[in-house]
Amino acid sequence: MHFDQYIKYRALDFKFQGFSSSDHILENPENAAALKMRTVCTQLNPSLFEDLEQVCGLLQVPKRRFLELAVIEALERSHAIIEEVNAFEFHEETEAPTA
Repeated sequence: MHFDQYIKYRALDFKFQGFSSSDHILENPENAAALKMRTVCTQLNPSLFEDLEQVCGLLQVPKRRFLELAVIEALERSHAIIEEVNAFEFHEETEAPTA
């Protein structure tokens, strides 16, 4: 057994125990509506969808949670790159989106 991996597993398990508790709340459409949740739909290549299914199944993570975290990560990285390259340097300040 790898001690470090086991300790990380236990620490992360403890850390995220409350994290998944909100997933069951969103299963009820009335709760999702009350929270003003929005739906994002997209078509995926079959192999990409299969990979998503396999990974989420292996990790026992709902696809909704996995995709939400992926979108959050992608947006954070995108905002950082936009700021890093100073994308609005030659545009009027009023054109910059608010984050």
